[in-house]
Amino acid sequence: MVLITRPALALLAASASLRPSQSLASTVTGALLSSSSSSSHCPSNPSSTSLTRTPLDRTQLQLQLQLQRPFSAMSSAPTTDPQTTPASPEFVQERLSTLLNSPYIHFSQPHIPGLRLGHGPVDLFSTRFGNYFTHDATARVAGRELDRDGLKEALLALQKRWNPDTASFVSVAAAQGEGEAGAKPKSKFVWTQKDAGDETEVTASADVKEEGGTQRIHRLTLDGDEALFS
Repeated sequence: MVLITRPALALLAASASLRPSQSLASTVTGALLSSSSSSSHCPSNPSSTSLTRTPLDRTQLQLQLQLQRPFSAMSSAPTTDPQTTPASPEFVQERLSTLLNSPYIHFSQPHIPGLRLGHGPVDLFSTRFGNYFTHDATARVAGRELDRDGLKEALLALQKRWNPDTASFVSVAAAQGEGEAGAKPKSKFVWTQKDAGDETEVTASADVKEEGGTQRIHRLTLDGDEALFS
């Protein structure tokens, strides 16, 4: 039987005013150890003391482990980001073609004292870009790593060379017969630029994840002539 003495009870009462860095397990364990130390100084039969110390130590260990387990489980709980999945070629085609066909309207407000202008026309490109991509989207464009703002600038540069009247789309197999790990379905965009007679080709693939209740592009890869994106 575990005997809790007055010093042990005092330690247990002090647990109500624990600092955030202290744990209940350490306080209870200290109380039990204090109890054990006090009981060892009490006059008793040496043979009976040797018989009761081993069960007492085992009880202390079990109680300490039971109290510490919930705290360690809470502190080591893993935090995972929303999982991304490869986008289908049809999804990539629909998003990119719609975005490239959307007008980009941007103008600076004139700094004239006393002149106040109302809202201008809607910037459909920026609106759709915000709806199609996650807030932390990244991209690899013609071998360059870009953040979300850099991706938008690259797509605006591509839009200047885009010709929807001659555009066609082809779905490309994920592994091209190689079977490489992590390969994703791709879409090939082929069109003829308005001021050039040669065909232009860009290959695109994407990873998506849910944000704001809808699937958005989180990672976009575009392969093509670097001059198309600058």
